[in-house]
Amino acid sequence: RDAGGAYNTTEIYDPKTKTFSKFGEMKLSRYKLNGTTVLLKNGKLLIAGGANRAEVFDPASKTFTVTEGNFETTRLFVTATLLENGHVLIVGGYDNNNAVSSKAWVYRA
Repeated sequence: RDAGGAYNTTEIYDPKTKTFSKFGEMKLSRYKLNGTTVLLKNGKLLIAGGANRAEVFDPASKTFTVTEGNFETTRLFVTATLLENGHVLIVGGYDNNNAVSSKAWVYRA
């Protein structure tokens, strides 16, 4: 677990100015997002790790929405892979007790 805790704040990076700016708040506080944010084919962003549920950021409406279903427990360091059909395969990681998971979940876009 991140010694500083879980966060729900977000920042947006502007490549033109090479700066980050505060943006808004996700619905869920999260730990360690390494490799778990995926740009979906519809232009939205799936945020799959660091909590017990995934959520989607919609840049058009600038909103975060929690997805249906859950991972049963907080998932840290899962991997999320965009599949050819637009769904996302979410695999592995570990929970707050450092128990490694061999489970897999599919986000259906």
